[in-house]
Amino acid sequence: MAGITQYGTQAGGDFLTRPSYLSDALRQAPAGWRRKNIQFLLHTRVIGRTPASPKVLVTHFW
Repeated sequence: MAGITQYGTQAGGDFLTRPSYLSDALRQAPAGWRRKNIQFLLHTRVIGRTPASPKVLVTHFW
């Protein structure tokens, strides 16, 4: 996981450590996704100096 600036990194960390974010992102996952690689492209708004909840823009499985 990597982010652009500390805000992107913090939003990515929130995404990976909050089960509700990850389960929502995997809701449309293809069959057999547990045996595949996954890539998420996230977006977050920075309000003041705090990133808001991350949103998944694109998910890629291979």
